[in-house]
Amino acid sequence: MAPNKVVIIGGGVAGLCAAIHCQRRGLDWTLIEGSDRLGGRVATRMIDGCRIDRGFAVLLTAYPELRGMIDLEQLDLRTFQSGAHIQRGGAFVRVANPLRHPIRGVISALTGAIGATDAFRILPVAMRAAFGRSVIDPDASYGFSARDLLRRMKVSEQLIDQFFRPFFGGVFLDGTLGSDAAAFEFRLAMFARGAAALPREGMGAIAQQLIAQIPNERIRMRTAAREINRVGDGATSARWRVTTNVGQAHDANAIIIALDADGARSLLPSLPLRAWCSTAAITWRVESAQLPFPLREPILLLDGDGDGPVNHLCSPTSVVAGYAPEGTSLISGNVIDPVSLELNDEDLERSARSQMSKWFSAESTRGWNLFCIDRIRHALPRQYPQDFAARPKMDQGDGLFLAGDHVADGSINGAMRSGRIAAEAVGALGR
Repeated sequence: MAPNKVVIIGGGVAGLCAAIHCQRRGLDWTLIEGSDRLGGRVATRMIDGCRIDRGFAVLLTAYPELRGMIDLEQLDLRTFQSGAHIQRGGAFVRVANPLRHPIRGVISALTGAIGATDAFRILPVAMRAAFGRSVIDPDASYGFSARDLLRRMKVSEQLIDQFFRPFFGGVFLDGTLGSDAAAFEFRLAMFARGAAALPREGMGAIAQQLIAQIPNERIRMRTAAREINRVGDGATSARWRVTTNVGQAHDANAIIIALDADGARSLLPSLPLRAWCSTAAITWRVESAQLPFPLREPILLLDGDGDGPVNHLCSPTSVVAGYAPEGTSLISGNVIDPVSLELNDEDLERSARSQMSKWFSAESTRGWNLFCIDRIRHALPRQYPQDFAARPKMDQGDGLFLAGDHVADGSINGAMRSGRIAAEAVGALGR
């Protein structure tokens, strides 16, 4: 028999997905969330008529967990062009993404954008990623890094540093390419088989779709778990008791802790410490007529020289015009360099503006008005091989489960997947 009560701690993407799957299985569940908002790190806020996503985030439409959970048509997605403009040596070089368009990648080589040898070395991997029958397990680990994988493929250091480092640095929020090669290959397949996109209403629309699938009366907002204790054997009584900050006690046969790594560890101190990757998104507002031409396309501009602090740049309004009022454009620069992230807002923006004046010109950037700087200290769990090896088990035993991107792949897909697996495990208890 399934447990008669489930308490889900945390209302981010993992917790919401756990709630949806518990609801679908007919389980009696309650979700408690310590803040006044659901969705966790997937959020969009309105500022002066502009949509600002929390950090730089995109949705990869090929994520397997989206099926049956998210209505992509309802999101009214707008996609980035596949490829990038690489800034190197004071000029932009356009590179077609060989992972999505292998033939265009070869054309990029023939036009001198990347080396011909590199293009033909990447081609077989790109073809497997795009058309292979199987997709790598998103929770797998190879035990060596993405940079090691590229070197084993004999990809040149130039292409690694000028394309893969900034492009996937933006994906993993780590500019070293130190993430596990398995996580890297999973992303290759996702970029090859789908598009990177933004919803018309912002990334927060993804969370809103999840929220709409669960009844509001089962959700307790501004209710944080303070401690969990074992109170019974689960046979004739509840196994666990969750004590909250508002003095409530929730008894349950099963608990799903869907918090980030630090939040989960505050309740279960035996869990390992997890390293984090941080980021800052600098947003400028400019009159659309003054938007530099490379930013008028829905495409990423990458820092191929590595002289930062901006790792990659784009105009969200060139992807989704509705992100700002008519006649206004937004420019978003993503910072992942740990040293740059230590700067205060004023110095960080000054350094980024100096970099942008080299990319474009001092004159063209003079009209850029700083709109906001969004810092996320705990943006993604680091995904080095040693981090994957130290991940705690989702099933902690006796009806206690973990969910979140720190126990799975560090992505929206990983968070959704972990919530589903935890709910399925809860549903199987007692059978």
